[in-house]
Amino acid sequence: MLAYDPKKRIAPLAACAHSFFDELRDPTVSLPNGKNLPPLFDFTANELVLAADIVDKLVPPHAKEDGKVSSDSK
Repeated sequence: MLAYDPKKRIAPLAACAHSFFDELRDPTVSLPNGKNLPPLFDFTANELVLAADIVDKLVPPHAKEDGKVSSDSK
């Protein structure tokens, strides 16, 4: 991510799909105060097209089922 040469940097949406963020895709995770996480998977249709090869990793099944994916991304 911190590569000086932009061609060597990871793409932003690819970074979001990195395993580092897997916990955020877990439907049982909440904030330390017990509240629900904010909407994290409300990507636009354009963003999902740009990340077509990683959409299944980027948007977890529960977000697709619950309609948490942006309405213009369907």
